[in-house]
Amino acid sequence: MRRFALILAAIALTLCSCKAPAAPPTAKQGEIDLSQYDFTQSPPVRLNGEWEFYPFKLLSPGEDRSTLKPVYFPVPRSWNDLNIGDRGMPGVGFGTYRLIIRIDPYKAGNRVLALRTLEQFTAVRIFVNGEELPGAGRVSDRAGESIPDTVPTLGIFSPQSSTIEILMQVSNFDHRRGGIIDPVVIGDEHQIVSSIENILIRDVFVMGILVFVAVYHLILFFIRKEDRTSLIFSLFCIVILLRTLTTGEKTFTRLFPEAPYFLYLAIEYITYFLAVPLGMHFIQKIIPHEVSFRVVRLFYIVASAFTAVVLVTPPTVYSHTANPYVLVLFGALLYGLFAQIVALRRRREFSLFLAAGTLTLAFTSVNDVLYTNEVIYTGFIAHLGLTALVISQSAILSIRYSRAFREVELLTGELQTTNRRLEDQVRERTKELRTEMRERMLAQQEAEKHAAVKSEFLANMSHEIRTPMNAILGMAELLDATKLDEQQKEYVRIFRRAGDSLLNILNDILDLSRIESGRFAIDYKPFSLSETMDVLEKTFRPGFMQKGLNFTIIMPDLLPVYVFGDSNRLFQVLSNLLSNALKFTEKGAVRLTVSARQNQRHLWLNFAVEDTGIGMTDEQLEHIFSRFYQADSGVARRFSGSGLGLALSRQLIQLMGGSIRVRSKVGEGSIFEFDMRTEVYTGRPEAIESQPLAHKALQSPFRILAVDDTDENLFLVRKFLEPTSWTLTTVTNGPEAIKMLPSVDPDLILLDIQMPGMDGFAVLREIRRIDTAAGMRRPIVALTGQALEEEKNRIHEAGFDLHLTKPISRARLIEAILELLVGDKETYGHKPE
Repeated sequence: MRRFALILAAIALTLCSCKAPAAPPTAKQGEIDLSQYDFTQSPPVRLNGEWEFYPFKLLSPGEDRSTLKPVYFPVPRSWNDLNIGDRGMPGVGFGTYRLIIRIDPYKAGNRVLALRTLEQFTAVRIFVNGEELPGAGRVSDRAGESIPDTVPTLGIFSPQSSTIEILMQVSNFDHRRGGIIDPVVIGDEHQIVSSIENILIRDVFVMGILVFVAVYHLILFFIRKEDRTSLIFSLFCIVILLRTLTTGEKTFTRLFPEAPYFLYLAIEYITYFLAVPLGMHFIQKIIPHEVSFRVVRLFYIVASAFTAVVLVTPPTVYSHTANPYVLVLFGALLYGLFAQIVALRRRREFSLFLAAGTLTLAFTSVNDVLYTNEVIYTGFIAHLGLTALVISQSAILSIRYSRAFREVELLTGELQTTNRRLEDQVRERTKELRTEMRERMLAQQEAEKHAAVKSEFLANMSHEIRTPMNAILGMAELLDATKLDEQQKEYVRIFRRAGDSLLNILNDILDLSRIESGRFAIDYKPFSLSETMDVLEKTFRPGFMQKGLNFTIIMPDLLPVYVFGDSNRLFQVLSNLLSNALKFTEKGAVRLTVSARQNQRHLWLNFAVEDTGIGMTDEQLEHIFSRFYQADSGVARRFSGSGLGLALSRQLIQLMGGSIRVRSKVGEGSIFEFDMRTEVYTGRPEAIESQPLAHKALQSPFRILAVDDTDENLFLVRKFLEPTSWTLTTVTNGPEAIKMLPSVDPDLILLDIQMPGMDGFAVLREIRRIDTAAGMRRPIVALTGQALEEEKNRIHEAGFDLHLTKPISRARLIEAILELLVGDKETYGHKPE
């Protein structure tokens, strides 16, 4: 008992020796004078006092307030205490706080200042000299649009004059109290940030202790489950930990930034309620003869009832439970202190530790009660008292479990060793990671370099191959149109097939390269399914007839006429499959079947190519879609082929949202089947309607200027356009084309892109400049040997009206000219591009 009296005397002497600091400046009628305040040498100052308050108004900086009369209201204090007329302002509402600060800019030291708020109910928007600083939640004059959040705020600003205007919009629709309930602090940025860091360090330190103690005593419980003292104490520590996380700096919101206000507020209240019965239960375990378990059970029942209110009601309701529960808290404290005094008189073991912790909790709880009722503004510190109680009770349990304590010492030593080992491992691993990152960066740079070289190679290869191919295939087309005997016609057909095969291989390589680099896109637009099938039939029927094969396309009449999709890629896939069927089928038939199925979202088209060819083994089927794989090397030598067609077809089908399957038996044939996701198009788009041949346009006296550095290509263009009545002028370089522009006055220009000296882009810019000065714009078609998407985009962005990729057929060339000159075009039997 004497020891307990000494403890009380020590606390009383400490309180009496506390000297009140000098009174800080306070605000009066919306202004506070800090002109004599040195922010660099003095601690941050609380902006307490009378602020201008505009109830039920959300004012913005610079907004006219001449017609408004402010209420001078003390801060910090909830606006529940404000009387408007003959009645008080309700907690639910909104308003604007305003304060003018007079400072000496020289004493401010031209330094950066910080504005700090701790808690406001329940959303705040802050402006300093018209500049918006970080706030909390979303302020609104409507409950449905307001988002509550009571986290502390920190805003950094630099005063530009001797006057600082602070404007704070506050709204509350989610708590019994509204307004600024904690002091607003201003001061030097470094001091305020440092104070926040110190508080966080303190909280983290306290939480670290709580976590360690909770885990430690939970382990003790699992070691000795017959004694539940450690379990109760561990739960008590967890409750205190959660309350520490959700009060003060609200560290919980730093750990979980997305956590809503309703969650951490509920945790704050529930831990407040549960701490009482758990603490009393622990005391009952320590001094069971002085504390009755029936009383502990009663506290559990009361706390459970209050917790249930939190769980089933909104914050505007359950926030009213804080004050009534104070009676429960003080009842528990008085009962616990009385029991401990009795235990001290009876000289119970550990009663002194228990009394010291409980007394500390009592003082901090009184502080929290006074703070909750806005008598003082020190903030919540009961969690510190609870922490002191935890430490004292932990000491009790540690003494009771001396063996466990020695084990903790051993574990602590091992933990330190492990920490050092982990630090060494972290340093070593960090070193390895840095080395690995450097290697990866080098590898990435090397990969990017290789990718650039690859792209350049493909572009050059495309140009160098397509340019002569343009002349080769063009000449073959011209030759095929002349009078030839059957043997010569066969030579020309072989000539053209070989050229087409080489061109297809080149296109496959470029398509695969674009798919690998992610630059390949499916061009969805409406097209006629029946017209695509007609072109396929016209393209492949001669080949099948030549080999004596029966070729049929089965397509039900109920299929939609027009669908959305990429007709060019569909044609490409079907061409690959039909080409393979033609290549590997010596007798019998080849059949293309088209069907459809409709689900709730899409129309799925199914295509099946069935042949009676040589078939494949199971081993061959496993690799049939691999690049450069050829199922039968003997047949491959007979018919040639790159082994890219099926690999590219599968990737194109996957890009169109489908999949491809194959079934085959040796000697019986194969069935390639794939799906294509699409949608029905009910209109009839002009872009896919066939137009009549513009005979009049072919006979019109149009003037065409062709610019190309290759004589063969110019000769080919001339021969292609001979059947028309158009006048063609050819030049071999850009400067000559610009020089002849006034005399030729062309209606359309065919312009090669890759020319030495002045390339096609430079020629285009000069022609556009001349046309703009003359108030006209003549169409210009780009001729290019590159098929990469980047080149096409560059041509489009440069301002060309159209581009044609070499090799160019006569039909495509005339179609492009008709499209630009008369807005008409005719398909001359060529395949979709």
